[in-house]
Amino acid sequence: AIVSVDCIPIDSCLKAFDIQPSLKFSKVRGLLCSNKVNSQIINSIINESKELLGNFFDDVYIYTENGNCDKSDNASGFNMVLACTGVDNKLVVAEDLSHIDESNPSKFVSKICRRLLHNVANKIIIDQQLSWSMCILMAISQDVSKIQIQSDLIQKDLIKHIEKMFGVVFKIKEIDSNQSILICMGLGLKNISKGLK
Repeated sequence: AIVSVDCIPIDSCLKAFDIQPSLKFSKVRGLLCSNKVNSQIINSIINESKELLGNFFDDVYIYTENGNCDKSDNASGFNMVLACTGVDNKLVVAEDLSHIDESNPSKFVSKICRRLLHNVANKIIIDQQLSWSMCILMAISQDVSKIQIQSDLIQKDLIKHIEKMFGVVFKIKEIDSNQSILICMGLGLKNISKGLK
């Protein structure tokens, strides 16, 4: 037998990025992961999600992953990720986690669908939990990076620390009262474990 392994080439430097929202969104894809949850509950979550999102998007599909692991005795519940794809392949994502004993499925579906629709309506690309990591990626990338971000998600204290640590400068351009563009000239940090050319 022959085993072949394809490895993705590792770049020596992170390329700059420009993350700004799509003007038009076309489809929604989702993944519902569950553990020790009745299949009727899973089906009701999927059907309710499709029904709610079907009012706004033509193409909605949700994949399921159901596990019944013996090692996770007390870990029953489900997690759902919804991604709305724009015509230029940019994503707006919403994610939520629920324990089966804490909430009923219809509240869970309503909460995550509303979050996705809120993110699409307000053009929120960077999720609240990931805003800090985007700032660090901007600082170490090569060239000028831009992201459009919700103004209240900008962590000014973190930006000051990153500027001091890496010696970079962030600029904040306000679009309106709700949205801002964060711009940074990255320092172009190199991966020295890979041979530089």
